[in-house]
Order: sequence, then C-alpha cells, then structure tokens
Amino acid sequence: AVTAVRSAFRDKFLPTEADATAAAASCLGKNFDSVDKHFLNNPRVGRVELFMFQSLSLIAFLTFAGLCCAQTSSSPEPSSTGTGIEGVITVSPSHPGPVRPGMTSTAPLANVPFTVDNQTGTVAEFMTDDQGRFRLTVAPGHYTVTRRNQGKIGRCGPFDVDVTNGQMTKVEWRCDSGMR
Repeated sequence: AVTAVRSAFRDKFLPTEADATAAAASCLGKNFDSVDKHFLNNPRVGRVELFMFQSLSLIAFLTFAGLCCAQTSSSPEPSSTGTGIEGVITVSPSHPGPVRPGMTSTAPLANVPFTVDNQTGTVAEFMTDDQGRFRLTVAPGHYTVTRRNQGKIGRCGPFDVDVTNGQMTKVEWRCDSGMR
C-alpha cells in the first residue's frame, strides 16, 4: 500500500527525470545568456577579468606557498639558546652479519650514561634519550665526553668537543658495537 501511494504521489506531483533535466538546462541557459553577451562583447570587461584571474591565481599561489613553508616538524627541535653541547649518539653495526641494501645498520644509543670532563675533572653527566639525543649546558671550553660503564666489547668514545660562548655546539657521534 505504501509503495502504491508513493508511486501515485511521484507521478502526480514530481516531473519525470528527463523533464526535470530539460527544465534545469533551459533555466541555466537563460540565466547565463545575458552574462555571456555582456562579458564577451565588452573588451574592457575582458581585460578586467584577466587581471582578476591573474590576481586571484597569485593570491592562491602565495597562500599555498605560505602554508607549505609554515609546516612544523612533528618532533620539536631543541632550542639553540645558551652555551653547551647537543647532539645524537648512534651505534653501528646494529645487527651482526653483512650490511644488506635497504637495511639500516645504525641505531640510536638509547638511555646510556656519559660523563663530561675538562682538565680539572668531571663537570657534568648526562644520559641519552630513547633516540640517542642529548643536550647539556656547560661553560665555554674544551671537553672530553666518555661513556660510563664501558663494556669489554665495542668502543664508544672518548669524544673531544670545543664549546664556544653563546652557542650550543652540535655533534653527531658514532660508537662501534663490536659486532661483525
């Protein structure tokens, strides 16, 4: 019964699909005919249109370029204010056997303690994070960074570094895991 009522309503009050499409097309044609005549037969309007198109294109391009340049990285970079040392320590090879194409042979040296010494003795200690990164503030001067509790296999440091006043000295150090 519901289907019969729906069908009768559709036939009585709604035009067929072909009639609706034809009506819409004729409406659109009538609405745009006067606009087309105005723009196509007026050379001054054509120049204005071209200028507007070029201006909008330039604005769109600059907006897109600005958004691309304004993207931020997913991991924040450490601030470069102060005086000290910052960097990353990796270990390689990270697996035994030959290095194969597409396979990384380096891994971060994660959660490992180090000491920082100058000519007078130990001035600081630090531990690398999960990604092998570290950052510490020290006075300007020459330092030797040594791994604490160095094992019998592999070699990690000592590393020498010169720290300049007013800047963080960036370093990338590699340790040998001893695997072959």
